[in-house]
Amino acid sequence: MRISSTQVLLLGVFALSQTCPVLSFAPVITSIRKSPPTTSTTPAKKKRHVLKTSSSSSSTPRESLANTNKSQQQKGRSATNQLKKIMKTVLPLAAGIVLFKTTALPTSLPQMFTYTAIRSSSNAFLSAINSFFLSFPYIAAFTVCGFKAALADFVAQRSALSSSSDKATSASGQAKVTQATFEYRRNIAFLFYGGAYQGCVQEYIFNHIFPFLFGSSTDILTVFIKVTTDMLILSPFLCLPVAYIIKGFIYKQSIDKSIRRYIFDVKENMLLTKYWMLWGPVQFLTFGIIPEHFRIGWIAFI
Repeated sequence: MRISSTQVLLLGVFALSQTCPVLSFAPVITSIRKSPPTTSTTPAKKKRHVLKTSSSSSSTPRESLANTNKSQQQKGRSATNQLKKIMKTVLPLAAGIVLFKTTALPTSLPQMFTYTAIRSSSNAFLSAINSFFLSFPYIAAFTVCGFKAALADFVAQRSALSSSSDKATSASGQAKVTQATFEYRRNIAFLFYGGAYQGCVQEYIFNHIFPFLFGSSTDILTVFIKVTTDMLILSPFLCLPVAYIIKGFIYKQSIDKSIRRYIFDVKENMLLTKYWMLWGPVQFLTFGIIPEHFRIGWIAFI
Protein backbone atom coordinates (compact mmCIF):
# COMPACT_ATOMS: atom_id res chain seq x y z
CA MET A 1 0.00 0.00 0.00
CA ARG A 2 1.42 3.38 -1.04
CA ILE A 3 0.53 6.80 0.30
CA SER A 4 -1.07 8.87 -2.47
CA SER A 5 0.28 12.23 -3.58
CA THR A 6 -2.88 13.92 -2.32
CA GLN A 7 -2.28 12.61 1.20
CA VAL A 8 1.34 13.78 1.11
CA LEU A 9 0.20 17.22 -0.06
CA LEU A 10 -2.35 17.40 2.75
CA LEU A 11 0.35 16.50 5.25
CA GLY A 12 2.51 19.32 3.93
CA VAL A 13 -0.31 21.86 4.03
CA PHE A 14 -1.18 20.87 7.59
CA ALA A 15 2.44 21.08 8.77
CA LEU A 16 2.98 24.48 7.18
CA SER A 17 -0.33 25.77 8.50
CA GLN A 18 0.83 24.96 12.00
CA THR A 19 3.97 27.07 11.57
CA CYS A 20 3.38 29.91 9.12
CA PRO A 21 0.49 31.75 10.89
CA VAL A 22 2.52 32.10 14.04
CA LEU A 23 5.57 33.23 12.09
CA SER A 24 3.69 35.74 9.91
CA PHE A 25 1.96 37.42 12.84
CA ALA A 26 4.98 37.37 15.14
CA PRO A 27 6.26 40.86 14.12
CA VAL A 28 2.76 42.31 14.56
CA ILE A 29 2.39 40.79 18.01
CA THR A 30 5.86 42.06 18.95
CA SER A 31 5.06 45.58 17.80
CA ILE A 32 1.78 45.57 19.72
CA ARG A 33 3.55 44.44 22.88
CA LYS A 34 6.23 47.12 22.50
CA SER A 35 3.84 50.02 21.69
CA PRO A 36 2.96 52.22 24.72
CA PRO A 37 -0.64 52.15 25.95
CA THR A 38 -2.86 54.94 24.64
CA THR A 39 -4.32 56.59 27.70
CA SER A 40 -5.68 60.08 28.29
CA THR A 41 -3.08 62.37 29.79
CA THR A 42 -3.49 65.50 31.87
CA PRO A 43 -2.11 68.83 30.57
CA ALA A 44 0.88 68.56 32.93
CA LYS A 45 1.73 65.08 31.68
CA LYS A 46 1.17 66.20 28.08
CA LYS A 47 3.58 69.09 28.64
CA ARG A 48 6.25 66.76 30.04
CA HIS A 49 5.72 64.43 27.08
CA VAL A 50 6.21 67.30 24.63
CA LEU A 51 9.42 68.34 26.39
CA LYS A 52 10.68 64.73 26.33
CA THR A 53 9.85 64.42 22.63
CA SER A 54 11.61 67.64 21.78
CA SER A 55 14.69 66.58 23.73
CA SER A 56 14.76 63.18 22.08
CA SER A 57 14.33 64.74 18.62
CA SER A 58 17.51 66.71 19.18
CA SER A 59 19.66 63.56 19.17
CA THR A 60 22.84 63.50 17.13
CA PRO A 61 23.04 61.84 13.68
CA ARG A 62 25.47 59.26 15.11
CA GLU A 63 22.87 58.09 17.63
CA SER A 64 20.21 57.90 14.91
CA LEU A 65 22.51 55.78 12.76
CA ALA A 66 23.23 53.46 15.69
CA ASN A 67 19.51 53.03 16.36
CA THR A 68 18.90 52.28 12.68
CA ASN A 69 21.65 49.62 12.64
CA LYS A 70 20.27 48.07 15.81
CA SER A 71 16.76 47.79 14.38
CA GLN A 72 18.13 46.24 11.18
CA GLN A 73 20.07 43.67 13.21
CA GLN A 74 16.94 42.78 15.15
CA LYS A 75 14.99 42.33 11.92
CA GLY A 76 17.76 40.13 10.54
CA ARG A 77 17.75 37.92 13.65
CA SER A 78 13.97 37.67 13.51
CA ALA A 79 14.08 36.60 9.85
CA THR A 80 16.78 34.00 10.64
CA ASN A 81 14.71 32.52 13.46
CA GLN A 82 11.66 32.34 11.22
CA LEU A 83 13.70 30.57 8.53
CA LYS A 84 14.98 28.05 11.07
CA LYS A 85 11.45 27.26 12.23
CA ILE A 86 10.31 26.77 8.65
CA MET A 87 13.23 24.46 7.86
CA LYS A 88 12.50 22.35 10.96
CA THR A 89 9.09 21.66 9.48
CA VAL A 90 9.95 21.43 5.79
CA LEU A 91 12.99 19.14 6.00
CA PRO A 92 11.27 16.28 7.91
CA LEU A 93 8.29 16.66 5.59
CA ALA A 94 10.52 16.37 2.53
CA ALA A 95 12.20 13.29 3.99
CA GLY A 96 8.78 11.77 4.65
CA ILE A 97 7.69 12.46 1.07
CA VAL A 98 10.78 10.71 -0.29
CA LEU A 99 10.18 7.76 2.03
CA PHE A 100 6.52 7.45 1.05
CA LYS A 101 7.32 7.73 -2.66
CA THR A 102 10.09 5.11 -2.65
CA THR A 103 8.82 2.56 -0.11
CA ALA A 104 5.73 0.39 -0.02
CA LEU A 105 4.33 0.35 3.52
CA PRO A 106 3.02 -2.84 5.21
CA THR A 107 -0.71 -3.44 5.42
CA SER A 108 -1.03 -4.92 8.93
CA LEU A 109 0.36 -4.22 12.38
CA PRO A 110 2.51 -7.39 12.67
CA GLN A 111 4.01 -6.69 9.24
CA MET A 112 4.61 -3.10 10.31
CA PHE A 113 6.43 -4.24 13.46
CA THR A 114 8.73 -6.57 11.52
CA TYR A 115 9.16 -3.95 8.81
CA THR A 116 10.20 -1.30 11.32
CA ALA A 117 12.50 -3.62 13.27
CA ILE A 118 14.33 -5.07 10.27
CA ARG A 119 13.96 -2.59 7.41
CA SER A 120 14.98 0.46 9.45
CA SER A 121 18.44 -0.96 10.11
CA SER A 122 20.95 -2.46 7.74
CA ASN A 123 22.61 -4.34 10.56
CA ALA A 124 23.13 -7.96 9.52
CA PHE A 125 22.91 -9.06 13.15
CA LEU A 126 19.22 -8.13 13.35
CA SER A 127 18.51 -9.95 10.11
CA ALA A 128 20.28 -13.03 11.45
CA ILE A 129 18.15 -12.95 14.63
CA ASN A 130 14.99 -12.59 12.57
CA SER A 131 15.96 -15.55 10.37
CA PHE A 132 16.88 -17.65 13.42
CA PHE A 133 13.49 -17.07 15.10
CA LEU A 134 11.70 -17.85 11.84
CA SER A 135 13.68 -21.00 11.00
CA PHE A 136 14.09 -22.54 14.47
CA PRO A 137 11.13 -21.40 16.62
CA TYR A 138 11.44 -24.07 19.33
CA ILE A 139 15.19 -23.67 19.75
CA ALA A 140 14.76 -19.89 19.91
CA ALA A 141 11.92 -20.21 22.44
CA PHE A 142 13.92 -22.62 24.64
CA THR A 143 17.02 -20.42 24.51
CA VAL A 144 15.30 -17.13 25.29
CA CYS A 145 12.95 -18.39 28.00
CA GLY A 146 15.54 -20.66 29.61
CA PHE A 147 18.08 -17.84 29.77
CA LYS A 148 15.49 -15.48 31.24
CA ALA A 149 14.42 -17.97 33.95
CA ALA A 150 18.01 -18.84 34.89
CA LEU A 151 18.99 -15.18 35.01
CA ALA A 152 16.01 -14.31 37.24
CA ASP A 153 16.91 -17.13 39.64
CA PHE A 154 20.56 -16.06 39.62
CA VAL A 155 19.59 -12.52 40.65
CA ALA A 156 17.25 -13.85 43.35
CA GLN A 157 19.91 -16.17 44.79
CA ARG A 158 22.59 -13.48 44.79
CA SER A 159 20.23 -11.11 46.59
CA ALA A 160 19.42 -13.78 49.19
CA LEU A 161 23.13 -14.58 49.67
CA SER A 162 24.03 -10.94 50.22
CA SER A 163 21.27 -10.49 52.81
CA SER A 164 22.24 -13.72 54.61
CA SER A 165 25.89 -12.66 54.73
CA ASP A 166 24.88 -9.36 56.34
CA LYS A 167 22.88 -11.25 58.98
CA ALA A 168 25.82 -13.60 59.57
CA THR A 169 28.13 -10.63 60.09
CA SER A 170 25.79 -9.04 62.62
CA ALA A 171 25.33 -12.34 64.52
CA SER A 172 28.97 -13.52 64.36
CA GLY A 173 29.62 -12.60 67.94
CA GLN A 174 26.52 -14.35 69.30
CA ALA A 175 26.17 -17.72 67.57
CA LYS A 176 27.65 -19.89 64.86
CA VAL A 177 25.90 -19.25 61.56
CA THR A 178 26.02 -21.62 58.57
CA GLN A 179 27.15 -19.91 55.39
CA ALA A 180 24.67 -20.15 52.48
CA THR A 181 25.99 -21.11 49.04
CA PHE A 182 24.75 -20.71 45.50
CA GLU A 183 22.46 -23.61 44.45
CA TYR A 184 23.49 -24.62 40.95
CA ARG A 185 20.96 -27.45 40.85
CA ARG A 186 18.13 -25.01 41.48
CA ASN A 187 19.43 -22.67 38.79
CA ILE A 188 19.58 -25.52 36.25
CA ALA A 189 16.03 -26.54 37.21
CA PHE A 190 14.83 -23.01 36.46
CA LEU A 191 16.73 -23.09 33.18
CA PHE A 192 14.97 -26.26 32.00
CA TYR A 193 11.58 -25.16 33.34
CA GLY A 194 11.82 -21.83 31.52
CA GLY A 195 13.05 -23.41 28.30
CA ALA A 196 10.73 -26.43 28.26
CA TYR A 197 7.42 -25.04 29.51
CA GLN A 198 7.56 -21.26 29.08
CA GLY A 199 9.41 -21.66 25.80
CA CYS A 200 8.48 -24.80 23.86
CA VAL A 201 5.03 -25.51 25.34
CA GLN A 202 3.83 -21.93 24.95
CA GLU A 203 5.29 -21.82 21.43
CA TYR A 204 3.14 -24.82 20.54
CA ILE A 205 0.02 -23.44 22.27
CA PHE A 206 0.15 -19.84 21.10
CA ASN A 207 1.55 -20.31 17.60
CA HIS A 208 -0.01 -23.66 16.62
CA ILE A 209 -3.09 -24.53 18.69
CA PHE A 210 -4.48 -20.98 18.90
CA PRO A 211 -4.17 -20.35 15.13
CA PHE A 212 -5.79 -23.75 14.48
CA LEU A 213 -8.72 -22.96 16.79
CA PHE A 214 -9.19 -19.24 16.23
CA GLY A 215 -7.27 -18.40 13.05
CA SER A 216 -4.21 -16.24 12.45
CA SER A 217 -5.98 -12.92 11.94
CA THR A 218 -5.05 -9.89 14.02
CA ASP A 219 -8.47 -8.23 13.98
CA ILE A 220 -9.86 -7.09 17.30
CA LEU A 221 -12.41 -9.92 17.65
CA THR A 222 -9.86 -12.70 17.08
CA VAL A 223 -7.39 -11.07 19.45
CA PHE A 224 -10.09 -10.67 22.10
CA ILE A 225 -11.04 -14.37 21.86
CA LYS A 226 -7.40 -15.46 22.18
CA VAL A 227 -6.75 -13.21 25.18
CA THR A 228 -9.98 -14.31 26.90
CA THR A 229 -9.14 -18.00 26.37
CA ASP A 230 -5.67 -17.44 27.79
CA MET A 231 -6.85 -15.44 30.81
CA LEU A 232 -9.88 -17.58 31.79
CA ILE A 233 -8.82 -21.11 30.80
CA LEU A 234 -5.13 -21.50 30.05
CA SER A 235 -3.63 -19.41 32.85
CA PRO A 236 -5.83 -20.47 35.84
CA PHE A 237 -5.82 -24.20 35.02
CA LEU A 238 -2.44 -24.78 33.36
CA CYS A 239 0.07 -21.94 33.47
CA LEU A 240 -0.12 -20.91 37.13
CA PRO A 241 -0.61 -24.43 38.61
CA VAL A 242 2.42 -25.70 36.67
CA ALA A 243 4.47 -22.76 37.93
CA TYR A 244 3.53 -23.56 41.55
CA ILE A 245 4.26 -27.28 41.09
CA ILE A 246 7.69 -26.59 39.57
CA LYS A 247 8.47 -24.15 42.35
CA GLY A 248 7.44 -26.76 44.94
CA PHE A 249 9.64 -29.36 43.23
CA ILE A 250 12.63 -27.02 43.35
CA TYR A 251 12.03 -26.31 47.06
CA LYS A 252 11.37 -30.03 47.75
CA GLN A 253 7.64 -29.68 48.47
CA SER A 254 4.87 -32.10 47.54
CA ILE A 255 2.46 -31.49 44.67
CA ASP A 256 -0.46 -31.41 47.10
CA LYS A 257 1.17 -28.68 49.16
CA SER A 258 1.98 -26.68 46.03
CA ILE A 259 -1.61 -26.85 44.79
CA ARG A 260 -2.96 -25.83 48.20
CA ARG A 261 -0.57 -22.90 48.20
CA TYR A 262 -1.84 -21.87 44.76
CA ILE A 263 -5.49 -22.04 45.86
CA PHE A 264 -4.67 -20.02 48.98
CA ASP A 265 -3.02 -17.27 46.91
CA VAL A 266 -5.98 -17.17 44.53
CA LYS A 267 -8.50 -16.78 47.36
CA GLU A 268 -6.60 -14.67 49.86
CA ASN A 269 -3.97 -12.75 47.88
CA MET A 270 -5.97 -11.94 44.72
CA LEU A 271 -3.45 -13.77 42.55
CA LEU A 272 -5.66 -14.02 39.46
CA THR A 273 -6.73 -10.37 39.67
CA LYS A 274 -3.12 -9.19 39.76
CA TYR A 275 -2.25 -11.63 36.97
CA TRP A 276 -5.07 -10.37 34.75
CA MET A 277 -4.19 -6.71 35.38
CA LEU A 278 -0.65 -7.32 34.10
CA TRP A 279 -1.02 -9.98 31.44
CA GLY A 280 -4.35 -8.90 29.95
CA PRO A 281 -2.95 -5.79 28.23
CA VAL A 282 0.31 -7.60 27.46
CA GLN A 283 -1.47 -10.43 25.65
CA PHE A 284 -3.49 -7.96 23.58
CA LEU A 285 -0.16 -6.68 22.29
CA THR A 286 1.12 -10.24 21.90
CA PHE A 287 -1.69 -11.41 19.62
CA GLY A 288 -2.45 -8.07 17.97
CA ILE A 289 0.91 -6.46 17.17
CA ILE A 290 3.88 -8.73 17.90
CA PRO A 291 4.86 -10.98 14.95
CA GLU A 292 4.23 -14.67 15.52
CA HIS A 293 7.89 -15.72 15.65
CA PHE A 294 8.69 -13.04 18.25
CA ARG A 295 5.75 -13.67 20.59
CA ILE A 296 7.46 -16.09 22.99
CA GLY A 297 10.52 -13.88 23.27
CA TRP A 298 8.26 -10.88 23.93
CA ILE A 299 6.42 -12.78 26.70
CA ALA A 300 9.71 -13.93 28.24
CA PHE A 301 11.03 -10.42 28.80
CA ILE A 302 7.89 -8.93 30.37
